[in-house]
Amino acid sequence: MWLDVPDALEVGCIIIVAAALCIYWLTHSDRV
Repeated sequence: MWLDVPDALEVGCIIIVAAALCIYWLTHSDRV
C-alpha cells in the first residue's frame, strides 16, 4: 500500500485543507 504511517498525517492535513477550501467556496459562492 502507498499509504504509510507518516503519509497518513500528510494525507490528513491535505483532507483538512481540501475541506476548508470546500467550505470557503460554498460559503462565498452565491451561485448554486
